[in-house]
Amino acid sequence: MGDKPIKFLFITNNSFPVGMALTNRILSLASGVIKLGYNISVLCVRPTEIWNCIYNSNLSGVYEGISYKYAITQVRSKYFLNRRLNDLRSIFHSLYLILKERKDKKVILVFFGHYPGYEFLLAIFCKTFQITVSKEVSEHPSVLFRQNKFGKLAYIFYIKVTYKLFSNIFVMTDNLLLFCKSQNISPNKLQKLPNAIYLPLFEARSICDFHMSLPSIYIAFSGTYSDKKDGIMSFLEVFKIVNSCKPEIKLVVIGDGDESERKSMHERIKALELENQVYLLGKVPSHMVPSILKKAQILISFRPPSLQADFGFPTKVIEYLSTELPIVTTLTGELNKYLIDKQNAFIIAFNNNVDASKIILEVLNNYKASKEIGMNGFSLIKENFDAEKVSKQMVEKLL
Repeated sequence: MGDKPIKFLFITNNSFPVGMALTNRILSLASGVIKLGYNISVLCVRPTEIWNCIYNSNLSGVYEGISYKYAITQVRSKYFLNRRLNDLRSIFHSLYLILKERKDKKVILVFFGHYPGYEFLLAIFCKTFQITVSKEVSEHPSVLFRQNKFGKLAYIFYIKVTYKLFSNIFVMTDNLLLFCKSQNISPNKLQKLPNAIYLPLFEARSICDFHMSLPSIYIAFSGTYSDKKDGIMSFLEVFKIVNSCKPEIKLVVIGDGDESERKSMHERIKALELENQVYLLGKVPSHMVPSILKKAQILISFRPPSLQADFGFPTKVIEYLSTELPIVTTLTGELNKYLIDKQNAFIIAFNNNVDASKIILEVLNNYKASKEIGMNGFSLIKENFDAEKVSKQMVEKLL
């Protein structure tokens, strides 16, 4: 750990160290902060693990050099009343832990995630005790609230009151920056903090062995089973065309969905007669993902246009580009500021399955040239999304 007389504390209501996109962002930025010589730890302020499906089995520990702790427990109880009690206990115990952290040195907090009630309480608490607390924003906040009267009122309070209590707001994209400015948040509080990946960790994970049966030649797709969010159902139609021309190419899907989405996924695969061509891996531990991606021929992102896509920047595209392999992707949100067709990626349209399949087949048929384009994508990552550089930007804003 670092030896400077300042400690950074990343706070989240998401799971850590095993989790999805936001967990990887926290891990990458925290690794970058350590590289700069600072102490850092992660505090999880809400139980995240379903009682009968536990991925994070330890209440606290050290992961990749980063200390982490759950405030009370990491497991969400089977019983409703116990869940509510554990949530409340976690909230108040987390505040006690924050005060305890600052006994010996200055502590700077950054909140990652979406936990409106807690965020308001945390911001008020930090103002009272003169602790610097900032917020990271990686998607448009409106998509995180229910679309009913209460949800709309909660959203307005969150933006107009809670956001303005934070010392700084770190936003992932220019669109989010413009949105925050439109809400009259002081420009002095705002800073763009791009998506990031800690390359030494990704490279180490990409050569790890794992005990999982995979086809010898495959296209990899990472994302949820939600077609609205990640477009997997629609991509199956594209893959059907590709597979009819090249039956040796399989599709490996990393990700999961709820019970309804799983049912729809299996039904679509059966209807397209792809039962022996599509490998559904389900939720895969994050340390195994880079190795699965690295062994693929092509990496696919087929995200459809949406408010979430327009304001975010997909973590999986960052991971894809870091493999040095050819990536084929739709051009949502801020991707068009970085990706150039046939220069560092292959661009496809979400609503044209035939053209998308033709582009994928061209990549496969001209694979040597396609890999050179993949190398250009990796150069893009080193220049713009290296966590060591991004973390430095964050630290400079906070000090």
